[in-house]
Amino acid sequence: MKGEQVTHGISDSGRGRFVATLLPESEGLVNGRVYYGPMLRAMSEGLAEAGLIMRPIQCLHEYQKHHFLQTPPGFYAGTAILGPLYVFRGFVEAVVSYFEGPKVMLDHHLEGLGMSSVREDALGGMRTVTEHLVSLGHRSLAYVDLSDPQANPWKRGGVEAALSAAGLQPLGRGWAAGCREKKGDCAAALEWFLGLEPRPTAVVCCDDIRAALLIEAARERGLDVPGDLSVTGYGESAARTGRGEFLTTMVVEPARMGSVAAELLQRGGDQDPVAALVEPRLVVRQTTAAPRG
Repeated sequence: MKGEQVTHGISDSGRGRFVATLLPESEGLVNGRVYYGPMLRAMSEGLAEAGLIMRPIQCLHEYQKHHFLQTPPGFYAGTAILGPLYVFRGFVEAVVSYFEGPKVMLDHHLEGLGMSSVREDALGGMRTVTEHLVSLGHRSLAYVDLSDPQANPWKRGGVEAALSAAGLQPLGRGWAAGCREKKGDCAAALEWFLGLEPRPTAVVCCDDIRAALLIEAARERGLDVPGDLSVTGYGESAARTGRGEFLTTMVVEPARMGSVAAELLQRGGDQDPVAALVEPRLVVRQTTAAPRG
């Protein structure tokens, strides 16, 4: 407000000007080009339009979390918690119960906390890309998951939903493989899938990085993509980094997620929490085709 004096982030009216943004690591995420960087910058810009300042705070180690919880509860106008911190549920619960103002989890959702969240509609997006493969005639599909499936359980749920709607068998034991962002993991998953009966004609990947690594391993093995094997990604990160302009994927708009988070952080702290979903869109490129035969 005009005429207010601000000292250490609190105006004469007692209203905080800072929005605490809790991250597992600050500089690399805020300055990143592909996913979290655009998301956080869009949130910062949306907050700035309302006269609020995003303050990144690293809360990975116990001493960092302890230090943050010593802050006066009314110091911040609101609090944003980045999705990877979902693993520290006890800490997230403490933040929600202790601090005043609106709280938003960005890029994840935890049930039963009474806080808002913003994430892409991973279940709907993965269902859409799986339906695309089914529409091409694929009936045997495998799935490459994150190494920690709980980081995004909605993606596998979308694959299962599409298979069920098409009257196909769900992902049984051995038809889904958790992989790190390493070529060795994706190559091992590919070898396993090729030994299944019937052999999968398509592989749905939880993100573009694993899809690109799987395609690389397939081509080194002499397989044609998409002739012998269709592959899909998720997120559009491969195209944004120049590694996969050819990849069929679901495009996620991280900046839109950040903008929605900024809007939620400007709401009154006593309003009911909102679980906002940002819808991705399918982009069909050269890595999917009808199965041979």
